[in-house]
Order: sequence, then C-alpha cells, then structure tokens
Amino acid sequence: MLAGGESNVRRSMPKSDSATTSQVLLRSTAITLTTAKTGRSIKASVKVAVKDGNGIAVSGATAFVTWNVPSGGTITQTATTNTKGLASFTTTDLRGSYTLTVTNLTKTGYTFDPANSVLTKTVTSR
Repeated sequence: MLAGGESNVRRSMPKSDSATTSQVLLRSTAITLTTAKTGRSIKASVKVAVKDGNGIAVSGATAFVTWNVPSGGTITQTATTNTKGLASFTTTDLRGSYTLTVTNLTKTGYTFDPANSVLTKTVTSR
C-alpha cells in the first residue's frame, strides 16, 4: 500500500464491444450475378463484395460459396478477395435459374457475420 491507503495496482477500463467488434467482423455486402450464353450452355459469373464491420473492403479473405444450377447439381467453390474486396466465381450449366449462396467468409483475425450479410442471389438465364 502506498501512503493514503492507495494500492499500487493499475486498473484499465474494458474496451467497448462495439469498438472492437466492428473492426473484426467480415461481411458479404453485395452479390452481383450475371449470365451469358456460350454456345448451348450458359456461363454464370459472380462477384461477392467482402467488407469489414466499418464498411472497408477486405483483401485476402476467403469466400466459400455453393451454387444450385439448372441441371439440379450443387457446386461448391472458394475464392480469395482481391484488393477491392471482391471474390469472383464462375460456372457453366444449362439455361435456367442459378442460385449462389455465400456459406462462409474467413480471414485470420476476423469473424464472419452472416446475420448482417447478403448471403443469396438468384438469376434466371433465358
């Protein structure tokens, strides 16, 4: 104890959850899905935008997706985001509806926030 009854113990205030959490969240903020005819097949292309809790693009994150394609199949793919925070995916199948679902986003030091993410997009080719 020091003079006056004070102890030599440092106390620190806990960090605000909102301040620390918003910096480590990883979100899918937009899915752009397009199709183009390639001969008798259809090529579907997707860009998934990945940002942190503050809305800043995150490069080097891995996006995991699942496609449901017109022929009835399911395809899983992964891609790494570029410097603009975009992960790109493509698949080719028949004419019809293509649905892409983001199943996970990972990067060391970040936590995927599916509740506040855009997870699914569907487009129908003609």
